[in-house]
Amino acid sequence: LKLSEEEWKHVKYIVALLYPFHRYTKALSVSKSCTVHRAWQIYNDLFQHLEDRLEEAEYETKWKDALITAINAAKDKFKEYYGETEGIRGSLYAVAAVLDPRLRMNAYDPEHWERRERQFYREFILQFYKEHYEQYEKDAQPQASQASDVEVTILDNKF
Repeated sequence: LKLSEEEWKHVKYIVALLYPFHRYTKALSVSKSCTVHRAWQIYNDLFQHLEDRLEEAEYETKWKDALITAINAAKDKFKEYYGETEGIRGSLYAVAAVLDPRLRMNAYDPEHWERRERQFYREFILQFYKEHYEQYEKDAQPQASQASDVEVTILDNKF
């Protein structure tokens, strides 16, 4: 069995299409630490990847229809799973994303999001904080005599 040049092009495209899914699956599978804080970022990256590949598929001549159908089916399945991140689970994912020290509120700033999406999630997390944690903020500030030198430095500099 020998593949034609066009068939090799299809194989390369499919590998490129599936590679990010493989990469994230492998990374999450071997991790021994908590990864819930990465869920939204991963969903967003993969959704954007599918969107980008769908745009590319528009320029394909020979197998455009099959490719668009397959990518749309993948997006639909992904939307189904993403829908499970709403409600109480969504709150947990949102809080986990913000608690990631590398992301913090930037978790809601993917460049491909519309302004209203960014604003919705920012307002959501601020409201969540106010409802569940703001009341403890005064009590959480240590007295200088109770805090270590490192804690005082961090609190004074607002890192």
